[in-house]
Amino acid sequence: MVKVKHIPVKNNDFQHIKVIKLNRYKRHRYGKFFIEGVRNINAAIANGWEIGFSYTQKQKSYQIGPKIS
Repeated sequence: MVKVKHIPVKNNDFQHIKVIKLNRYKRHRYGKFFIEGVRNINAAIANGWEIGFSYTQKQKSYQIGPKIS
């Protein structure tokens, strides 16, 4: 089950997500990956990838995978 956390401001959690998104060295160092888009997230879930964190910028909500939010 994915832990959903609302990040209303650009705090430490936001900065960590940004680093994972933009810096390949840090992704490798932390052993994480970053994916965007409903189709890509659903494909990752269907192939057994563990989703550790879900972030959405907009209020619009999409059904992603087997009810993770």
